[in-house]
Amino acid sequence: MGRSKKRGGAKGGAEGGFPFPRSTHTGGRGSRRKARELVLQALYQCEISGDEISRAIEQLWEENAPGSADLPYFQRIAEGAWRERDKLDQLISKSAENWPLERISVVDRAILRQGIHELLSESDVPYRVVIDEAIELTKRYGGDGSDRFVNGILDRLARELRSDASRKKRAFKKSEKAKPVAAAKPVEATKPVEVPGEEKAAGKGLQAEEVPEAT
Repeated sequence: MGRSKKRGGAKGGAEGGFPFPRSTHTGGRGSRRKARELVLQALYQCEISGDEISRAIEQLWEENAPGSADLPYFQRIAEGAWRERDKLDQLISKSAENWPLERISVVDRAILRQGIHELLSESDVPYRVVIDEAIELTKRYGGDGSDRFVNGILDRLARELRSDASRKKRAFKKSEKAKPVAAAKPVEATKPVEVPGEEKAAGKGLQAEEVPEAT
């Protein structure tokens, strides 16, 4: 692909809508794969039409519920990737050597945004899974060579972002271990419980019997 051309991007669907998939194979993985596809559709819709992300999410949620997609995951990633797009675009520009952001297709840019956001926000998902899922999306919706392009950027960023997160986690655990353990407070002796009126009653019982005076 010549460098003067825009990077990636499959032919759009009807009336310039979301691109038709290059392949109908979904890989058979669980509901998060479908959720990631919905994220891509939402980000693409907002970029092309200028819709609010909440409207795109609501529309796609209604169209896919009930269904196989993990809809809460879809909403979380779509909202986060769109909200943080400026920060995510900076990371893309930093990693995409010799490829200005405006020369990356809308589809590839959306896939990169959601993949980087997953790397940052979903620490329980292995970085290799995030990258593999992004590659599957580019194979279905991206242009020729998009999968290699997306793979290269996400792989470089994953090593940086996840290693940084691991260092912070280890540093936090180390600081927690270094905190001095507070000495246990001495246990105070338990005072006997005084029953109201008991002392007065006991005093009366200890008084000597009155002896009548001698006459």
